[in-house]
Amino acid sequence: MKRLIIFLIVFATLFIAKDADSQQVTYSGPVEYKQIRTKIAKGSGSESYNWNVDIDEKYIIEGTFYVTFTGSVSPVGISMFQLTSIEEDIHFENTVNNEANEEEISKPCFDDKMKFTRNVSPGNSRVDKLGINSIRLYPEKPCITGGTLIINNGKYSMMLMGEVKADVTSIKYESRTFPCLDSNNNPPPYSSTDTSKMVFPIMVLAEKVFDGSNILEGTSVITDIHSTDCKDINAMTHGEVNCAYDENITVSWTLVKRTKECNAEITYLKGDLKINGVPAEKGSINIGAGDLIETGNKSRAEIHFPGDTAIRMGSNTQILLPDPCQEKISDIKDPRSTALRLIKGKLRGVVYYIFGDRPVVRVRTGVVGIRGQLLPVLPVFYASIFPFFVSLNTLGINPEKESLVEGYRELDDDQVAFYMDVGEDAIHDISALKGNFLIEDIAKTRQEEILEGSTLSTWHDGTSIQDVYLLIK
Repeated sequence: MKRLIIFLIVFATLFIAKDADSQQVTYSGPVEYKQIRTKIAKGSGSESYNWNVDIDEKYIIEGTFYVTFTGSVSPVGISMFQLTSIEEDIHFENTVNNEANEEEISKPCFDDKMKFTRNVSPGNSRVDKLGINSIRLYPEKPCITGGTLIINNGKYSMMLMGEVKADVTSIKYESRTFPCLDSNNNPPPYSSTDTSKMVFPIMVLAEKVFDGSNILEGTSVITDIHSTDCKDINAMTHGEVNCAYDENITVSWTLVKRTKECNAEITYLKGDLKINGVPAEKGSINIGAGDLIETGNKSRAEIHFPGDTAIRMGSNTQILLPDPCQEKISDIKDPRSTALRLIKGKLRGVVYYIFGDRPVVRVRTGVVGIRGQLLPVLPVFYASIFPFFVSLNTLGINPEKESLVEGYRELDDDQVAFYMDVGEDAIHDISALKGNFLIEDIAKTRQEEILEGSTLSTWHDGTSIQDVYLLIK
């Protein structure tokens, strides 16, 4: 099984878990759909006929749909969610470019009394062409018009329905030559053009076992046909044809469960940032419990949540939010039960002191499958909000860490800040930027302090750090 390391962070002062059974819940994220049907055929020969055929037919609907399903989670029975919003990036193509030519090597000619008169070479010939081009109508309107997400009996199924409306123009051309006839008696070439409106249906279907996860993801190949049997073009040929007929419909999706929504602010962004697979831009954003936030290669982002809590994300970082909308601390019996998951990457977190309470951050290594693939180690990129930032590689300093933690000295007195670097197999760096921290293993058999300004990468005996709680003292 492919593996990734997961780290759980509990912002007890911010991310408060709540019973979601009676709440409106959304599942949102990208659904990628690809339907491709192509036919390519080529052939030529010179037995009793000189001939060639060239077939090129394409039918393609390919796109990404950023969808949101909304409904209520039922503790028993069926949970149904309706499609409430959609954004599309779709490519549609329906083209045909077919041509066939043939001529007899020679042809005997007869008069009107069926008396042989002569042989002609070449003999009778024909040219047939068919061209079809479809242009999508109303590209400003979404193609998907409805959809549902149903969770029932340990499975979930997703369906999106829609259509592509297009102007379809067909052009036909044919010519016939009969050399036994007088040239004036040969029929002239014929061509016709016709345009009509057509509707091409779209049906996106996906089904998978539901394991209770807050992320529904997968890939499904609905149809996969590959054949060299193109009998429907035999009438255009006089021998073997190299023909390929290929059709497949593939659906892949990542839908993230969201139980609460609020506004946040992306105050800095360089590179790529996605929320539930949807590209995000600098400025005000809608965010919610359960969201998957990720940065791309050579990217960096800073996000401010309600309650003046903020995170800075380095490149190639993924986090899951439990509840970023909580502005005040609640009565939490076990703050360890609520977690922000740092799946991979580098993160700086800032939270407020809560006097009389002891906020907890849990850092736990574990093994899970994320998106069905093991992400490779990508090169580190560093950036700064300061224009005169200089690389610190030559000084033996981690430049991306320096850019992420800059400014922590200007935090308020009632704020604490830490930095974490999640590696493939262990925690590489836990730094107490502002405030004092204590790490404690899950078994509560050993503890170590991380005083303000210090960094810990291993236990004092040199073993790697795994399965610990980070306590804000």
